[in-house]
Amino acid sequence: MIDIHPPRKSDHTWTDFFIHIGTIVVGILLAIGLEQTVERIHEHHQLVELREGAITDARIYLRDVDQNRDADTRQVRRSHGSHTAGSGDDLARSPAANESSPLMNRSAERGYTARENACSPYDCW
Repeated sequence: MIDIHPPRKSDHTWTDFFIHIGTIVVGILLAIGLEQTVERIHEHHQLVELREGAITDARIYLRDVDQNRDADTRQVRRSHGSHTAGSGDDLARSPAANESSPLMNRSAERGYTARENACSPYDCW
């Protein structure tokens, strides 16, 4: 037969109770702190990924703007060349002639500059 002995110290004191509660509270605080640390690291990785995506999108957008501006410039050159006989070659060779076109004036008013003078996505953010 199994002998079961009662514990030698059967009375529980308030000190034992508070030590037990304190141990539980410290364990819960450690668990919450670790969870928040892991969540913060995860959010940081998401933020880095989001910034890289935004920079990539900005580069694509700037490339599209450059292509559209180049296409518009070519169209303006062609339209000036077809309306004025003999001056189409001069217009195509002269970069200053493009500055007088209405399209180029509007671009300058809106802040669009030549690609060399435009800021990179890192500088604009």
